[in-house]
Amino acid sequence: MIRPNPTTAVAEHSSFDQFDEGEWDALVERTGGDIRLTHAWCRTWWEHYGGSRALHIFSTRPAGQLGGVLPLLLDRVRLGPVSLRVARIVGSDFTPGIYNPPIDSSLVAPLITSAAGSLLSAGACDVICLGPLSAGLPGFAALHEAVARERPEFVLARDASVGVHMHVQLPSTFDEYLASLSKQQRKSYRRKWRDLTAAHTTREEIVADPGDELPAAFEAMVELHARQWQARGAPGHFGDWPSARAFHRDVVAQQARCGRSRLVNMFCDDTLVGARYAYLLGGRWYAWLSARRVGAPWDDFSLGNVGLVRAISSAIDAGATWMDLGTGYYEHKTLLGARQDDVRSLVLVRRDRLTPARLRWFGHFADLLHILYHKIWFRRAARYAPWTRGPLWPTWIRSRL
Repeated sequence: MIRPNPTTAVAEHSSFDQFDEGEWDALVERTGGDIRLTHAWCRTWWEHYGGSRALHIFSTRPAGQLGGVLPLLLDRVRLGPVSLRVARIVGSDFTPGIYNPPIDSSLVAPLITSAAGSLLSAGACDVICLGPLSAGLPGFAALHEAVARERPEFVLARDASVGVHMHVQLPSTFDEYLASLSKQQRKSYRRKWRDLTAAHTTREEIVADPGDELPAAFEAMVELHARQWQARGAPGHFGDWPSARAFHRDVVAQQARCGRSRLVNMFCDDTLVGARYAYLLGGRWYAWLSARRVGAPWDDFSLGNVGLVRAISSAIDAGATWMDLGTGYYEHKTLLGARQDDVRSLVLVRRDRLTPARLRWFGHFADLLHILYHKIWFRRAARYAPWTRGPLWPTWIRSRL
């Protein structure tokens, strides 16, 4: 189904098959969008997590060229006596990250307004959640301005900071990057790298081609990541997030066919001691997850910091000028040159008397669930239980607006 809106030149679609993948991805690159919003990534995510939820993709095409895409899913979430029909960006609940939509700045207002009119005014949903959004990425200012204005279709009910986004601006050479570090950090890296290469026959490799080596390298990274976190009493990303291993196994293969997947491995005496799972898109390197050996003697070499610096070297060699280090503040990333931007969540609500009140009550129940389930049980008490902690509850994941 495609429903054009003649006043705003915005169309509504119900399938990813209604788009040309190359044109969609060219838009993502042109607007500085995120790897998580490329066509293959969104389509693969939908196959794993869409379920019974409805898909609504809004697009605008001035002068025949795709100028903006806003892929939204519609979900009904119930907490206690309160339920909300929530529209949110595809991928933004079960796979954490940054989800700035690929829209040309001049087209943000008409696209957002049209989407809100189609979904909120028509009663298809109660709220639209836009986020997590990095305030430092291109297009955020235009998006924020568009939703903050007084509009008949919706009101901005929530404009909240929900964390930080860390990234590194990369110079043209690795030597320039090292020179930008403090003397202490530069000296520490060189000493640890020298000690590691002196004690072990060390080699690095990048697996990128969509052949037999890539699936094996991905599985090896997953196992190493799991062992690293099990040493801390936790299952790690692939144990915490439902179906994460199956999803990433598929998405790394899909992105490899587009030449974007990267698995950066470090071997010592032919033993895998470090792995970095990443993507390269339009000069932007997305560092998704890392894994390393822990315990003696590996902790003496600071494999976490050394591995990050070596990954930065790989990104520079690949021609990247910017490196995404994900959400959450980590001091060691700051010491190695990372900057941070605010992460925002924008919640739009339908203009009526009852929906804002329902949203407030939903927020109270969501906060209570977050405290009792996530903070107390999942992050603290579960490690002492006599059974293995399972992945995060889908209800908790879907309640985070």
